[in-house]
Amino acid sequence: MRLDPPLVWEQQIMGKLLQKHKVTPEEVEEVFFDDWPHFKKHEEVYHAYGQTLPGRYLFVVFLSLDGGKAKPITAYEMTRKQRNYYQRVKGGN
Repeated sequence: MRLDPPLVWEQQIMGKLLQKHKVTPEEVEEVFFDDWPHFKKHEEVYHAYGQTLPGRYLFVVFLSLDGGKAKPITAYEMTRKQRNYYQRVKGGN
């Protein structure tokens, strides 16, 4: 999947991510545009697995929009199961 920056943000989502999950919009963008993002379609949404520049493992749920844009819905620190999956698909690094 190829996505073009910038991501499409809603103020309400940005606030929820910061308050509820302690995730900044900048961290979400780092996941999308890092060296090893992994994208997976799940029903009507997509999942993104990746790391921030300091190495935080994040799981992001987003909508795919026209023109290669993405609209994040939520993001949080990966669970152990999600992190194991991400490590497996990226080759165990």
